[in-house]
Amino acid sequence: MIFETDEALLILGSLSQGSMDIWDLSTHMQLEQDISWTNLEVDRIHKILRFLQRDQLIEWTPSTTSRGGIYQITGTGKAVLADWLSKTRTIKRHTTFPFDLLVNALGVLSSEERLHLIVRRKAAVISHLERLDTVANELSDQKVIPRAIVHHHQIYLQAELKWLDELDTYVDELDFETDFPPDGSNE
Repeated sequence: MIFETDEALLILGSLSQGSMDIWDLSTHMQLEQDISWTNLEVDRIHKILRFLQRDQLIEWTPSTTSRGGIYQITGTGKAVLADWLSKTRTIKRHTTFPFDLLVNALGVLSSEERLHLIVRRKAAVISHLERLDTVANELSDQKVIPRAIVHHHQIYLQAELKWLDELDTYVDELDFETDFPPDGSNE
């Protein structure tokens, strides 16, 4: 069933906070215009909403004030969400971080290219942290959930920045020809 995908659970969780039209839902998933805490675009949100509606986890009501109508979570949707949360599947799930995918393949780059890649990622992390600091300072104290999400992202990115500093050392110490020979033998 679609409701067990992270995207569907994110939408159900958002609708558990109140009824929304698709545009409000999309805005709800933005911390700021260019800082999203999800990678869901309106088209994808709409598709997931259709599946959630088909499974009777949400319902749609036409609206005179909204172009597309209002979505709200149903009693069944709340029960499914509560059941899923009580089983804590996400808490135990291992996550593959996007930059790990690059680090895993660093051996194909020259040492200068590896260093350049790490420097670029550090700059991106620092820039994102600065934007998150701005967002955190602008959020009102009443916006508890967005504040918690911003704080989580700040901690994650601060840890990544520390890891990137350490990665400089690791990359300098690695001899990719010896540590990762092209034939796959690790002698």
